[in-house]
Amino acid sequence: MFLVHRKDLPRDGRQPVRLNGYGGFNISLEPRFSALNAAWLKLGGVLAFANVRGGGEYGRAWHEAACKTRRQKAFDDYIAAARWLVSAGYTTPARLASRGNSNGGLLVAVTALQAPESFGAVYCRAPILDMLRFPSFGHLSSATVEYGSPDDAVEGPYLASYSPYHNVRADRGYPVMAFVSALNDRIAPPHDPLKMVARFQAEDTRGGPYFLLPLRDSGHGGGTTMSALVEQDVDELGFYCWALGITPPTPGASLETPP
Repeated sequence: MFLVHRKDLPRDGRQPVRLNGYGGFNISLEPRFSALNAAWLKLGGVLAFANVRGGGEYGRAWHEAACKTRRQKAFDDYIAAARWLVSAGYTTPARLASRGNSNGGLLVAVTALQAPESFGAVYCRAPILDMLRFPSFGHLSSATVEYGSPDDAVEGPYLASYSPYHNVRADRGYPVMAFVSALNDRIAPPHDPLKMVARFQAEDTRGGPYFLLPLRDSGHGGGTTMSALVEQDVDELGFYCWALGITPPTPGASLETPP
């Protein structure tokens, strides 16, 4: 796991942490600059990038360790990363935000359902959330190589066992969650976040609240205007501040956190 924070960060267990994950398709998750990341660090936050199985950080075997009916290993790794951040004195669950995009959106949704006590907030962007219907959505038909097939006698029940849409329980309190749908998405189903929020509302769980943020000028990753990118960053940062109880500086003031 990569950690990025101020050199003088106190290890008092009270820092706001944003944990990022992906864990799929042989893609490596590494720290990189963004205006949103810079703003988070200047607010005194910690950035954590979890390298979970299913990604490409340690080669093909690392990727294949969490494919198909081994997918739970990616979820277990991510939950372990969240719990380590608490045990190592960086934060508390209430001050830990979980963030994932695309396959990472699936990761943060599943782990929030499996270990809701480990996260204070979840930001789930452009995810796949119905694992029993994903092959019917255009480009995702080939993703059965990664996830397995809902029509397979073994893989189908395994997908159903963790599919976020099918595993919301009315007797559990889940963290604050924001589901972000890119309405011009051609890779992940833009309707899945809508279905998920409706499912939470129908189950009337004891947690939440659950937010739906439709992005009208965005696709899965690219093709987004600069004005839309700025608006998205402001919405995302605002969500973290509200959900984790962070008080931003007044307009015009420095973002530097006082010593």
